[in-house]
Amino acid sequence: MQPKAFAFDKTAKRCHWLSFTSLENGVREKHDNAFILYEKKDYVQNCIIGKGATYKGNISVTKSGIECQAWNSTIPHEHSYRGKDLQRNYCRNPRGEEGGPWCFTSDPETRHEVCKIPLCSEVECMTCNGEGYRGPMDHTETGKECQRWDLQRPHRHPFRPEKYPDKGFDDNYCRNPDGKPRPWCYTLDPNTPWEFCSIKTCGQGEGYRGTVNTIWSGIECQRWDSQVPHQHNFTRENFKCKDLRENYCRNPDGAEVPWHLPIYKDLDISKVKKNYCRNPDDDAHGPWCYTSNPKMPWDYCRISRCDNDPVSMMSSLDIPIIPCASTKHLRVVNGIPTQPDKGWMVSLKDRGRHFCGGSLVKEDWVLTAKQCFLSRYLFHFLQDLLAGSHLLQHNLKDYQAWLGIHNVERAHEEKHKQVLNISQLVYGPEGSDIVLLKLSRPAVSNNAVAIIRLPISGCTIPDGITCSVYGWGHTGSK
Repeated sequence: MQPKAFAFDKTAKRCHWLSFTSLENGVREKHDNAFILYEKKDYVQNCIIGKGATYKGNISVTKSGIECQAWNSTIPHEHSYRGKDLQRNYCRNPRGEEGGPWCFTSDPETRHEVCKIPLCSEVECMTCNGEGYRGPMDHTETGKECQRWDLQRPHRHPFRPEKYPDKGFDDNYCRNPDGKPRPWCYTLDPNTPWEFCSIKTCGQGEGYRGTVNTIWSGIECQRWDSQVPHQHNFTRENFKCKDLRENYCRNPDGAEVPWHLPIYKDLDISKVKKNYCRNPDDDAHGPWCYTSNPKMPWDYCRISRCDNDPVSMMSSLDIPIIPCASTKHLRVVNGIPTQPDKGWMVSLKDRGRHFCGGSLVKEDWVLTAKQCFLSRYLFHFLQDLLAGSHLLQHNLKDYQAWLGIHNVERAHEEKHKQVLNISQLVYGPEGSDIVLLKLSRPAVSNNAVAIIRLPISGCTIPDGITCSVYGWGHTGSK
């Protein structure tokens, strides 16, 4: 049987080949510092390239939710398909047909059906030229497989992961470290040094060209070609393709909070016309504009979604739940070190610095405290103010979620770390102190990363029960 992974024994310095991966049914994971698990990406990647002819993942249900029939079975449907990659009942595309991977179904009334497996180019979209793209696309637009960033063959290059730790040089995924028009990679073809990758562009109202020119509170927008009452660098000369005409709402920088220092001048700007809303920088919340209120530099515009626009602010969360659990440890005033298997603990970093913790509640969602982000904005605002800056450019691109780590101060050295960007921030209801963070791509479950187990709805905890609280810090701290 073809190996799918291997475990490296650090003590004996030997490799043990494995015919299965950590994602297969029946496999039990055990954390052991003496071994390092390496898995072949083809067998753990749950997205497809092109028609998915090379897909070897373990998805085994169709797009309508029907369980697949095993390939070595002729019940309930007879067939003649054979092949070494037609294992168990996993979705496959053995003949490279249109539509992607499929399977015979376990429903006698439905012979076969395609499976719902996303394209790697659409798992994570890119904004602008994709410098912040951290998705799993690993083939070029012509279908060539990418060269790993930590290898120097067949093409030598200067982009070493250890030299540029913030560029996302994971594996052989497409990236844009040098400001090219879009993400690219070196290829495995000796005759083709590099090529661009085909990655979906995010659709967040960047194509809006309407004439809305007021924010939610009714305040008129400031003209883009004016520097009063607010100074900015978002001019038509700097953003030639963003339609920054008049004062229409636009979105040139992906900001999540006001990002520049307002400069007050007592001016009569009531006669300013044609100040329309626009979204030139793909802001996740839609078109915006500068306002004519010196105390409110900019705001979003009240524009309804088109009737045929399927995009929603937040999909429902299918969170795994279990009954209430009892604690295993008594309370210790100054805390005790946790075991490395608390894979749901997340370190949130702002510009590379840890500032808050969180919990992984779904593969692509992290729960944290609202106060973490309110205080971060104030910090950056004051920091830029003291530095004499009149432009505060602070947005979600500065934030990262670190998973699979045990020591935030030495996180870069940890083997199982996963560093994911944050693509969306959803505040909890009024009066709450929670925020949900949407990760740019799903975290990969393994020995060091796992979803937290939550109690079922309606579960009650009696008074007097001792609970454990997990967090980041030193056990000697008060």
